[in-house]
Amino acid sequence: FGKKLPSKVVATSPTAAKGKSNAHRPMEGRMHIIENQMGGIALESIQVKLIPTVSSGFFFEEQYYQMSVIDHTIQPETMVNQGVSMQPGLTLSYDVTPLAVHHDEGRDNFLVFLSSLIGIVGGCFVTVGLLTGCLVHSAQAVAKKVD
Repeated sequence: FGKKLPSKVVATSPTAAKGKSNAHRPMEGRMHIIENQMGGIALESIQVKLIPTVSSGFFFEEQYYQMSVIDHTIQPETMVNQGVSMQPGLTLSYDVTPLAVHHDEGRDNFLVFLSSLIGIVGGCFVTVGLLTGCLVHSAQAVAKKVD
């Protein structure tokens, strides 16, 4: 039924950005208390998105899944007002993206670097030459008109 998920999962969620201890397992130790007028009844929807990723460099290649966790609580008043047909409870859904992300670390050869550098320097010289030519020509035209 497809490829087995590797044991390493990297979380790219707001909790991972804050440096919390459960960044690699964002669902571990998670507790959410719902307090409302209906005695804590609500619909909790948790969506987990997995993105297969391959990182490769000079001496390594690593396969892992990036994870994004989104949770949303729908209060009973909202469910009644909008006519939602779902019952209060917990909805947990996983979405494995069929597209993979490939990170390749590497360098271009020296000739590519050199030709890019020459192109940038040459472009700067051409631009400065055009601007000075326009300024000198317009200054001469103004001086001729004043005399």
